[in-house]
Amino acid sequence: MFDLTVKKVPFCGTELLAVKEKESGKIYAGVNPILRGLGFDDRQVEYRRNKWIIDKSVSKGVQKFSYPLERGGIQEGYCIDIMKLPLAIAKLEITPKMEIEMPELAEKLERYQDECADVLAAAFLPQEQAPVTYQYALSAATFESVANLGRLIERVMKAEGACPHEIALALKPIFQQAGIDIRDCFVKLPAYEQLMLSGLNY
Repeated sequence: MFDLTVKKVPFCGTELLAVKEKESGKIYAGVNPILRGLGFDDRQVEYRRNKWIIDKSVSKGVQKFSYPLERGGIQEGYCIDIMKLPLAIAKLEITPKMEIEMPELAEKLERYQDECADVLAAAFLPQEQAPVTYQYALSAATFESVANLGRLIERVMKAEGACPHEIALALKPIFQQAGIDIRDCFVKLPAYEQLMLSGLNY
């Protein structure tokens, strides 16, 4: 029995099986779930799976694994190396009758060929953790100090003839450094300055 990591991966409205061989790091896809996801019935799944097994090129990526089931017990199944998967899908024969009975098959084949291997590989990539924001309650003394500083800056800037939005621009980073959240609407630029700033982008 191989040392494996097994995951179920949603794709195109169905659930695929992703298998990672820990020793080699190779990632495989369960063959039956792939073929069923494309819309083949049990007889068609068996026929196409057997074609992959005997194909000179595709068969090099096919392995039979034993892996544990969530409900208990051991499952045996054929899996294909995701590096061989696009080639295997490209080799599926589609008859005119199937094109009539399964009109969505051509589109599915293209999506599976282009995207499936990447989606299965991504299941084993480390998940990025969302950044954690810590908020601390300000003491009354700290809040009072920040407020006094803000009032002082406001008086000085008014004496120098500063506009209200210029005062707001100066105060915003001071409050933010103290841990006080300031909304964007706190600073409202006049329309003429917005036009000037827009013109600088060209």
